[in-house]
Amino acid sequence: MSHRFAEQAEDDLKKFYSAYREQQEASTQVRKIPLTTASRGHASLAKKANQAHALEREVDFKISKFKNISTKVDSRRSKAAHSALLEQLIIEGQERAAGGQEEASELGDQDRFSFTL
Repeated sequence: MSHRFAEQAEDDLKKFYSAYREQQEASTQVRKIPLTTASRGHASLAKKANQAHALEREVDFKISKFKNISTKVDSRRSKAAHSALLEQLIIEGQERAAGGQEEASELGDQDRFSFTL
């Protein structure tokens, strides 16, 4: 008996598994749902409402008679020691960036990437 039936069976299995892999790869791709004009309009209105709501959250509401009164509760939570240093470093970095652009144009690219504390 020859091996032609075994070769045919192996070829059939290879075709089956390659088709299976291709089908699995195709099914993992997400189909993009196109937006309609109406859905874009609804989304833009929702986005505007969300932005307006975000602006309202920034301003805390206080009754006018309580605006000038300090808090009486001591939560014993002060600013972290590093926050003042961090603010100072940010300000210095901004000043260097503003001044550094002018100096970098005069000096060329040599000192552009140097940083010292």
